[in-house]
Amino acid sequence: ATKGGNVKTGPGALHRDGSPANMRRSCEASLGFLKVETIDLYQLHAVDPNVPLEETVGAMARLKEEGKIRRVGLCNVDVDQIRTARKIVEIESVQNKYNLNARESQAVLDYCAAEKIAFLPWGPLDAHAFAKGAPLADAGGRLAGLARKLGAAPGQVFKHRRGPGVMNDRGPRGTQRRDGKGHRQAMIVLRVHVAAAQAM
Repeated sequence: ATKGGNVKTGPGALHRDGSPANMRRSCEASLGFLKVETIDLYQLHAVDPNVPLEETVGAMARLKEEGKIRRVGLCNVDVDQIRTARKIVEIESVQNKYNLNARESQAVLDYCAAEKIAFLPWGPLDAHAFAKGAPLADAGGRLAGLARKLGAAPGQVFKHRRGPGVMNDRGPRGTQRRDGKGHRQAMIVLRVHVAAAQAM
């Protein structure tokens, strides 16, 4: 899986660009980087407040029609935005921040479960960018003790608690390898979770 909709303007500096031209440019750059003909899951990184969502998603729908992407996903969205996007193209996944300490996306998760859309939480163990450790998985974290009792990893406990339609976000190391192998492996796992969500 990979994403489009952000543009890097400097070291650590990003801004949103959901224009159709940028969505196409980003997609074609990812195809070249991953050395694949079709991206299995192409996600909108975040809604651009300066571009109508219909235009952004419309561009993704056209890329799907052209065979450049197989599935469309959204990130950092609310329920109304998912509904808007679904009027244009099938939405296969949603990726929002969600964990035991951050449940602002509970309504989104519930909607995805009801509509059989895979939900991919980012930050499931409450880790923060560029900070060491993951509060929920650390020795005193809320999941660590339960995981020890079950003989499991904290991430496995989180996924089990949330159900089969939830896939833990493993971060970019497993999805952006230059040879594309990590990308394909990640998509095999995603297909399993999409199938599980559809069976709920």
